[in-house]
Amino acid sequence: MRTGVIVVLAVVQIFVFGLRAGAQEPRINVKSLQGLTGLAVIVGKLSEDAKKIPITNNDIQEIAELKLRMAGIKVLSKEDRLRTPGMPYLYVRLSVKATDDGFIYGSTKIQIKEEACLSRKELCGAFITWDNGSIFSVGMDRAKQFVQDSINEDMDIFLSDYYTVNPRTEAATSLPQKTK
Repeated sequence: MRTGVIVVLAVVQIFVFGLRAGAQEPRINVKSLQGLTGLAVIVGKLSEDAKKIPITNNDIQEIAELKLRMAGIKVLSKEDRLRTPGMPYLYVRLSVKATDDGFIYGSTKIQIKEEACLSRKELCGAFITWDNGSIFSVGMDRAKQFVQDSINEDMDIFLSDYYTVNPRTEAATSLPQKTK
């Protein structure tokens, strides 16, 4: 009987609050963030199911850029990114599948990508130098806020790792202006 009650409570929690599971792995790629002074933000193409939430690439872009600016990290324009060593950018991907019964299942992924060359081979290209992500399940009525919260949480993990190897020299006191 007690097991049945626990299962029912777990199902209710998923229906009412949603379910989010983050990738809680050892943070082995933190050192790759050392010395980054700014990032461009690129959002992956959204599926038709993602558009049902409704959330747009612009919504996701604004979340990521605002988090960076509030943390005092420069958001690079496309032109600035191309002039910056490594041409670094923060890539945000949202993958979702909507079901007929009103649920969204999906994942968020935040990655730092940079141009690099492997020293043992003559291979150069865009490599993932940091990543984090989470999976989730939530009802359609709460999906937009849940996805926004998930991206914010993933960004918080990035910022924590970033400041582990790039100690703050001054507090971010005001929100820098958006660059185009």
